[in-house]
Amino acid sequence: MTGCSSQTCGRMVDLMQSEAEHDAKYMEALRKLPPEGRSTLNRMREAAADEASRIESFMIVRLMVGEIAKPWPCAMRKRDDFVGIVRLIDNILGTPALLELLQRKDTANK
Repeated sequence: MTGCSSQTCGRMVDLMQSEAEHDAKYMEALRKLPPEGRSTLNRMREAAADEASRIESFMIVRLMVGEIAKPWPCAMRKRDDFVGIVRLIDNILGTPALLELLQRKDTANK
């Protein structure tokens, strides 16, 4: 029968209690958040552009100070995804028939 030392078991219990405390604090904080609100295409476009810029700036700084030798591929993919969202929204906003269709669907879902 394998067991653990009382010190190891004590750490495991502390960790489990810490996780339980963390989970409780997380749930308490989550309850304080308001539910998701409505947005607009322009706000979504701005948020996506801001996030793409933030990711790019983060990588540029890390490269400049020599913290990393090359950009993280996962960060570049995420940046590209946000740029793609900006382009998609630009296409929607630039296509009156598509914009009207989305507005009708949104109105029907209210």
